[in-house]
Amino acid sequence: MPTLAQILDGAPLLTLHVNVPGQLEPVAYLLQHGITIGRAIDNAIVVEHPDVGSPTHARVYEDREAGGLRIRCENPFCLTTTYDLDLYDIPLQADAAFYIGDVRFDCGVIELRAPQEIERQQLERAARAIEPPPLAAPYLPAIRAACPRCHESVLPIPSSAKFCPRCGLELPEHCPPWNAQGDLNLSNPALAAYAHALFNLGARYENTAGGVDIDQAIRYYEKAAKIGVPAAKARLEARELG
Repeated sequence: MPTLAQILDGAPLLTLHVNVPGQLEPVAYLLQHGITIGRAIDNAIVVEHPDVGSPTHARVYEDREAGGLRIRCENPFCLTTTYDLDLYDIPLQADAAFYIGDVRFDCGVIELRAPQEIERQQLERAARAIEPPPLAAPYLPAIRAACPRCHESVLPIPSSAKFCPRCGLELPEHCPPWNAQGDLNLSNPALAAYAHALFNLGARYENTAGGVDIDQAIRYYEKAAKIGVPAAKARLEARELG
């Protein structure tokens, strides 16, 4: 049997719907260990029908080995499955059904939730409905121009090469172009494309409606500014002044 906290959090509860011939609607009961069915008034489920045994026809109990609930008939009574088998003990689970004479019993499942839990779920669904779609994974063109240690050009070597042919450095993913003085060659088209891709990503994170992420924007602006994008430096200065 679930605890009260589990029940309020939506743990499924097994129910039994009793369909007595002549009654307009079935009567539903919550099942748990110890529930009894019979004609006597001291049963938890009283069924006033001659096919149901008296004082007690059957008893619900917990199967400690297999888990779940079962129903066992008191001697000499039995119940009949939907396959017309007369049995004395059967498992109870959602969508199970059996008969005692002309009285039909159907198992079902319900979930109870505390009002706070229902409200929380409604708020979460509403928040998901207005959330902007996630930003696509950023694409930055890879640069393989010069070794960052010795500044040897790596343009002639295959893109699959992992090491600098001159100094043996394991080449990182991005190898920007360097000039003879060891400075970045900002006129190189590959570097320019890479730098502006960084700036555009920063602008995207800063200006996306409903999905602004200033920390991410600043991160990309700082990378672009280090390479020398004036607009990125201006955005960082503007944020510091603001």
